[in-house]
Amino acid sequence: YVKDGKRTSEVHCIKAALRPLIRLFGETKAAAFGPKRLKDVRSAMVQANNSRKPINKHVGRIRSMFKWAVAEELLPPTIHAALLCVQGLKAGRTEAKENEPVIPVSAELVHKVKATVSPSIAGLIEFQLLTGARPGEAVQVRLCDITATGEVWEYIPASHKTEHKGKVRRIPIGPRCQELIRPRMTTDTTAPLFPNMYGRAFKVHGYRTAIGRACERLGIPNWSPN
Repeated sequence: YVKDGKRTSEVHCIKAALRPLIRLFGETKAAAFGPKRLKDVRSAMVQANNSRKPINKHVGRIRSMFKWAVAEELLPPTIHAALLCVQGLKAGRTEAKENEPVIPVSAELVHKVKATVSPSIAGLIEFQLLTGARPGEAVQVRLCDITATGEVWEYIPASHKTEHKGKVRRIPIGPRCQELIRPRMTTDTTAPLFPNMYGRAFKVHGYRTAIGRACERLGIPNWSPN
């Protein structure tokens, strides 16, 4: 789980998934770990007040650990095959809680924040609104990643969420977004179009934090660029 030489956030998710497994069965031989014990780990996650969907993802991560061990010939294939028989928790059929659905933020709240944040943060928000780009794609946009020809330009992020699956992400940039970008076009085509105070690209966490602080200052509900 390394991308561009750095660990991805998935590493933290794997550690979280393995905590209840280690606590309950850390001294158990891997070859003796079966479906019933995986269900015990899952029940511990439910009792810890985790939500259904994250629990299902954590169980999948545990299975992946055993799949890796099979691929390394550390375990027989039957161990992983048995764990696959444990089905995911289904909505309405489990004691695990359900997370509230994530709904779009209202345009009113977005514009209130835009009026109080730095030009770069406001630009990032507007760029997302006009293109539908993910936060991680917006913070890294550079002129060298944009084909600025024709009526509609095209932005191909240097890095994106599904690149490990061999997919190319193409984000169209229409006339309104072009007007946002033009004043920021310089001879340095590798510089971020929406830099932080140090001239570097924002981290997604920093971008999200700036919005959260603005919401707090304004006394309005906190919303995320996601």
